[in-house]
Amino acid sequence: MKRRQFLQVSSVCSGAALASAVFASGASSVAQGQPLNNTLPRFAVISDTHFGGGAGGGIPRNIRVVQNLLRQGKLDAIIIIGDLTNNGQAAQYDQLLKVYKDDKIVPASQRVVFLMGNHEFYNKEGAEKNYAEKIGQPKHQYIDIKGYPFITVSMSGGSVNDYNAEGQQFLKESLADADKKYPDKPIFVFFHIPPAKTSYGSHSWGNTVLPPYLEKYPQVVVFNGHTHTPVGDQRMIFQDKYTAINDGSCFYACIEEKEVSNGISPEGSGDVQDGLIVNVHAGSKLHIERWDLRRNVVYTPWDVDWKKKNYREVSDKESPKFADSAKPKVSVSGSGALVTYPQATDSDIVFRYIIDIKAGDETVASYKQFSQFYLTIQQPEKLTVEFNDLPKGKQLVASVKALDSFGNVSAAVVSEPFTV
Repeated sequence: MKRRQFLQVSSVCSGAALASAVFASGASSVAQGQPLNNTLPRFAVISDTHFGGGAGGGIPRNIRVVQNLLRQGKLDAIIIIGDLTNNGQAAQYDQLLKVYKDDKIVPASQRVVFLMGNHEFYNKEGAEKNYAEKIGQPKHQYIDIKGYPFITVSMSGGSVNDYNAEGQQFLKESLADADKKYPDKPIFVFFHIPPAKTSYGSHSWGNTVLPPYLEKYPQVVVFNGHTHTPVGDQRMIFQDKYTAINDGSCFYACIEEKEVSNGISPEGSGDVQDGLIVNVHAGSKLHIERWDLRRNVVYTPWDVDWKKKNYREVSDKESPKFADSAKPKVSVSGSGALVTYPQATDSDIVFRYIIDIKAGDETVASYKQFSQFYLTIQQPEKLTVEFNDLPKGKQLVASVKALDSFGNVSAAVVSEPFTV
């Protein structure tokens, strides 16, 4: 069982040394920077910028995201895969352009590729008009970057399966062409809503329209957003008939429904901006950096083989573990109690906790709390949960168990007895 570490590394931008960190598991090695052969593509993938949503229209937040991406070295493209705006309004596109058309923020030479997500169509009348006039790029694109095929498909409406006949035909024809023109190379595909039942989050918020086109081509590597689920979770990559990867969100984070007691956007979710940098290597290898772009921190990267599908059965058999001295502390007030406990450790991440208040063998109250791993270097060392209206006069204890992403459960740590 290995404790998460933060290793200080440095990156260079315009001659200035900039601090970043590696959010790694134990002694895992981390390859940083560009591919060994710089004739191969290196590109960033982000989504859900949601300009016009939140304080400041998202401008400061998105400036930080793109600046931290550009600090990591040369990128052949930044690909933004939908929900560019919060409601598809022209004024929201103007906010986007204040970031991406300002060469003091994004150099004019930097290629940026856009596509439309479902939020662009919250403005039903002007959705495609505003995108065309403000962005000036086709809705669907089939482009070559350093001898590799890149296919983007925009949405046609605001629901998860809104990919119309035009978009479907474009994807079908582009895939067939890429299969012939680019033998033995990955085909990179980008659309907003993930294929259903692939990467984490797609079980709740996935699309069923486009996957049949992808299934014919095992060399497909498809990138998606929409779910806002955090890139630090190993389930964000899925390989079976093809490879599906989710890039997180630049706005706020979500987790799937019913996994914790306080909804799909737990504590700290508004302080999460994630993204990916993909390094293409010769043969069938991809080195994918998973970035916390708010804090300029990288999780342990993925070394992906799109041929062998080495992440086909991503799983973790190890359970989280509390320190030997760990014990919940209880503070009683009236008929309620505050339970504070230290975070456990895991070979990858601790995802959530189950806190039970017990009277003997009976569980009288229970709460599921998120670990906030998506805050990386700002993840709290201890968590607190409040219980109200506990049974009076009974001897109670607080029992806490830690769970990782794959449902492995730790041994419980138990408080001293207390009474309300």
